Amino acid sequence: MVDHPTYDRRRPARKLKCGSLFSGIGGLDLGFRRAGFETCWQVENNRFCQAVLRTHFPNAQLFPDVRDCSRQNLSPVDIITAGFPCQDVSTVGKRAGLSGEQTSLFFEVIRIARELKPSWLVLENVLGLLYSKAGRDFSVVLSSVAALGYFVAYRILDSQFFGVPQRRRRVFIIGSLRKGGAAEVLFESQSSSRNNQTGQALGKETAGSTSRRLGIHRIISGTLTASPNIVLQALTNQIIKQPVRRPPVDFKTPHSNRIRNAAWLPEGMDCSRYRALGNAVTVPVAHWLAERIKAASLVTDPVNPSEMMNA
Repeated sequence: MVDHPTYDRRRPARKLKCGSLFSGIGGLDLGFRRAGFETCWQVENNRFCQAVLRTHFPNAQLFPDVRDCSRQNLSPVDIITAGFPCQDVSTVGKRAGLSGEQTSLFFEVIRIARELKPSWLVLENVLGLLYSKAGRDFSVVLSSVAALGYFVAYRILDSQFFGVPQRRRRVFIIGSLRKGGAAEVLFESQSSSRNNQTGQALGKETAGSTSRRLGIHRIISGTLTASPNIVLQALTNQIIKQPVRRPPVDFKTPHSNRIRNAAWLPEGMDCSRYRALGNAVTVPVAHWLAERIKAASLVTDPVNPSEMMNA
């Protein structure tokens, strides 16, 4: 009897499971769901956002306070996403940094990640995080993730290059337990012609000064404007920016209506919706990240030729 040879075939592992911290209205969650991920639980304290999450993610457990969450009530997941609070690092805030009441909740993300140890971490925040306390806060963020054993990469992604008619630049930090996984997700082989000198140096190892003490193996950094699936559009400057003409402000109308009218918002766009949308991660960006994490999570299994024929 002759043994049949086996063949290696890359095929997706089981359906990956997500946990979402500081979920907002679920921009990240929706992008991951569209890529085939399952959202098992969400943590959000805003009542308006909770109502949105219950409507669109009825099967996910919803928790109101991240400080009350741990491995005792959170199920194991493959990925934890967290758009942690930005109020204390935003350029329009008080700039209290990671020691501020809101943004210090980042350390709850680290605590939960230490307890659950997912294969992936996806963190998001405003650009002000990069400059908070002259960059020291961002260094703490990176080193805290790396100290858990993750390989870390970060990149600025701009929603206008993902088909969203809006410039929305956010910094995304990926942590992967697999060497090279984070960089594989965030950096494609092609890049925009607007790559700066920092971007051209991508791939070089840039470990922090505390790398030996914390056991940091690699932090890959970059401050590029992303142009993943429509790079040619970015290269040829074919992004059309329409001029914005604001209507005259009628100061006789209520304050909330004046703001809505000045921003050309529809009547149904109340302040809760406006704020929630402003804080949300745009779904196309989240979907792009999810697809790349899914691709990076493929496994190679030996399979029988007959199994390949029946697949």
